Amino acid sequence: MVDVELSFPARPEFIRLARLVAADAGARAGFSVDDIDNLRIAVDELTFLLANDSCSETVTLQYDIAPGLIEIRGGRHRGADERGPLEPSDLAQAILQAVIDHYELEAANEHYGYRLVKRSRTPG
Repeated sequence: MVDVELSFPARPEFIRLARLVAADAGARAGFSVDDIDNLRIAVDELTFLLANDSCSETVTLQYDIAPGLIEIRGGRHRGADERGPLEPSDLAQAILQAVIDHYELEAANEHYGYRLVKRSRTPG
């Protein structure tokens, strides 16, 4: 298993970095082009929940890469004025259910985060 960690400012304009690393992780895991695209979509949707224009925190993503399998854990420190859970829209939830195998959201104590799992759909 290969582990990659990426940290960047929790602002929407940096989410593209998370997608680029996800695409590379998918290629390293032997995913098809369609699986890589689906992984990128999921990373975009989930990482967007952690980013906002007024946030001064850092998002950290941990990519665990194995043949045919990727697990990504993302998170950031919760700001003092932030309350409540992370809540994707109904559309985002439908997209996530269509493109990855599993995801979880976390809003505990002083942390916001997510975990996603994507398995290759390509017979191997």
